[in-house]
Amino acid sequence: MNSVLQLLDKFSIDYQLIEHPSSISCEESEAYLSDDIPGIQLRHLFLRDRKKHSFFLFAYNAQRKVCLKKMGQMLGVKGLTMASIDDLKQMLNVDSGAVSLCAMINDTEHKVIPLLDEELRTVTHYCGVPNVTTATLILSNQAWQQFFKSD
Repeated sequence: MNSVLQLLDKFSIDYQLIEHPSSISCEESEAYLSDDIPGIQLRHLFLRDRKKHSFFLFAYNAQRKVCLKKMGQMLGVKGLTMASIDDLKQMLNVDSGAVSLCAMINDTEHKVIPLLDEELRTVTHYCGVPNVTTATLILSNQAWQQFFKSD
């Protein structure tokens, strides 16, 4: 988490951080967040193709359901499935439950393709984990864009 916060501070990106007990799912972390938090909570899936040639980090509204078969068809990827915890640790250097768009700062070789659900373009704020399960990071849409440009 420190590297994420350091990067946000370095580029003067405004954020809100809510620390809470460890939670490895969106449902668990919701219990620690108040109803007046702006925006939506993100869920992230670390995905790969059948032959492990392509890896994706997909962010979407935690309230939605995703069909990997349909998503694979839309991307033109055969056998789209969840990547292993070992792949997650090796490529993004985070543990299961701590994966988020923030983990992209650990992909120094740019092997992981970030994917954002279309719905996220119109949301004012996003809530997600800052590479740890003990906090929730809240950034405006503009701040997220600034964060990725600074990476």
